[in-house]
Amino acid sequence: MQNRVYFPLNGVQRLLEVGLIVFSGFGLFLLLALLSFDPADPSWSQTGYQTSIHNYAGPIGAWLADLLLFSFGWIAYLIPFLVALSGYLLFKRFHDLMSLDYLILGLRIIGLVLTLLTATAISSMNFNDIFYFSSGGVIGDVVSGALLPYFNFIGTILLLLCGFATGLTLMTGISWLTVADALGAACYSAAQFVMSVPQRLKERSKDDYDPFAQSPDEDSPVKTTYVTEEPVLAAPKPRQTPKLGKPVADSLPISPLDEKTQAKAYYSVDTLADENLSFSAIDEPDSGDWEETLHQLDLPSESEVETVLSAVTDDEDDSEEVSHQMEELPSLALLDRPDKAVNPIDPADLERVSRLVEAKLLDFNVEAKVVGVHPGPVVTRFELDLAPGVKVSKITGLSKDLARSLSAISVRVVEVIPGKSYIGLELPNQHREIVRLSEVIGDEIFDNSKSPLTMVLG
Repeated sequence: MQNRVYFPLNGVQRLLEVGLIVFSGFGLFLLLALLSFDPADPSWSQTGYQTSIHNYAGPIGAWLADLLLFSFGWIAYLIPFLVALSGYLLFKRFHDLMSLDYLILGLRIIGLVLTLLTATAISSMNFNDIFYFSSGGVIGDVVSGALLPYFNFIGTILLLLCGFATGLTLMTGISWLTVADALGAACYSAAQFVMSVPQRLKERSKDDYDPFAQSPDEDSPVKTTYVTEEPVLAAPKPRQTPKLGKPVADSLPISPLDEKTQAKAYYSVDTLADENLSFSAIDEPDSGDWEETLHQLDLPSESEVETVLSAVTDDEDDSEEVSHQMEELPSLALLDRPDKAVNPIDPADLERVSRLVEAKLLDFNVEAKVVGVHPGPVVTRFELDLAPGVKVSKITGLSKDLARSLSAISVRVVEVIPGKSYIGLELPNQHREIVRLSEVIGDEIFDNSKSPLTMVLG
């Protein structure tokens, strides 16, 4: 295993490391002081005659805990975590802070202050006191006391909740609409799970149930035996061997060859041509011998063969019919439904972008007029009527320049639109929609298609 090489920290890194340690230690010190707070300890708002301090952080911890509880109430227990988080951001993620926009930084600070003020006021109005301090501290009492004479209790609570949500949005940048969508999805998933529990239990009980398993009686145990009888198959009929007589070669008289016969075996070519000889390699036997041999063999008749062939053909036809049967297609309710509006794009925005496209084209010495706008789920197509003498290739070459001037990711030029004399300019939408599979399959064009090979593409 290769040994890793560790390099020592430089001066700036050492200071940052020390700052992170100091902030983390101070946060732990505050948390220890708050958790071990004793009202009897002498502190900033309490005078005690006892010399012993019960707080684990000592007299300084007792003073700091008393000051935080007096100022913020229950919210004081969040202060140590805020201190540790501040140290992490200042000394560990300082590069992010250096590249942070000052506007965003200011909004986050304003959001933090607004969140603390509204949280202390809500705590002061709704929760019980902690020790002898107000639940929202003196800050919460001041804020709630200033609002109650003008808005009453319910109006003040509503106003404080709005301020708390606004402060969290400014501080963290989290959208409450996204939070609501996430909560709705979680509730929907939980409801589906609860509704599917009885069905799952029913399926599990079906799987566990064995119809052949019987509970034996404790008094009289019964031994169950299974006897499997092998099917008795009919013995095959022995095939009769043809009864052949004595070999023909043995019955033929063989006469010894004499010198004349041997000499006669050598014929000349002319002699062979004159004689009518047969040159077949195999002499065909008489038909009578074959018929006698076939009758002696135990072969099935032609009617039996035709019966077997017809049965096999019927079985093949049945199997083909079963395999070609069309099952019922599943319902489209199994797929997710499209959750989009009919026309989510504002017509005023489309009109503004149309005029902007005309102006940008005019900057490149291209005179064109937008005659049609067709918004889609992902892109919006603007139909352009070019002035006489303007070539389409010129606009195609300006696609990247148009994308830069229109602050778009890309611009696609549709050179030919079937049935129209215009060209198309496709710009990506600012908010893209999701095209669901159920939306494409449930379209009328696909549903009314007569071709069996029609398919949808995403």
